Amino acid sequence: MKKIAFLILGLLILSGCGLYTDIEGQIEQTTPKITLKSSPSTKRKPSRTDFKWNGLVASAEHPAPQDFLNYQTIVQVKHPEKIQIAVQKKVKLGIMESAYLSDMVLTMIPESGEDVTEISLKELESGVWQFQVPSKPGKYMYILKEFYGVGLEIGYYVTYYFGLEVTN
Repeated sequence: MKKIAFLILGLLILSGCGLYTDIEGQIEQTTPKITLKSSPSTKRKPSRTDFKWNGLVASAEHPAPQDFLNYQTIVQVKHPEKIQIAVQKKVKLGIMESAYLSDMVLTMIPESGEDVTEISLKELESGVWQFQVPSKPGKYMYILKEFYGVGLEIGYYVTYYFGLEVTN
């Protein structure tokens, strides 16, 4: 009887510890924390657009900068300000399996919608990157795409966007 009870208890524990199936929870782990270097308490939560995660795919058209910047609350920053982006380098898929950040691409689109520019990110420490805001005052939409891989394979990505208004 004790063996049967132990076996049932073991099965219950193992079944509860299977693959992490909450896709929203997995994707939420990848949400970047965006702050101003001079005031880390000023946080900007980006909006998620499209993703491919654990077999699920959601595609979204990126809004035009004017549409995005007219309807989103954006953070005002001074010209010489630096922005920090903190991203999880390891995302748990289950007890035994994890996905690792393999690449990030940050693109900037000015309010005019012209001159789309890829922005280089400088890694300050593990999981924290930084970039300089543009010198020209105006509103800018940023698109951050994070790529995650399991082993040598790149299998997941999540895309976020956020806005900044640069002042003198």
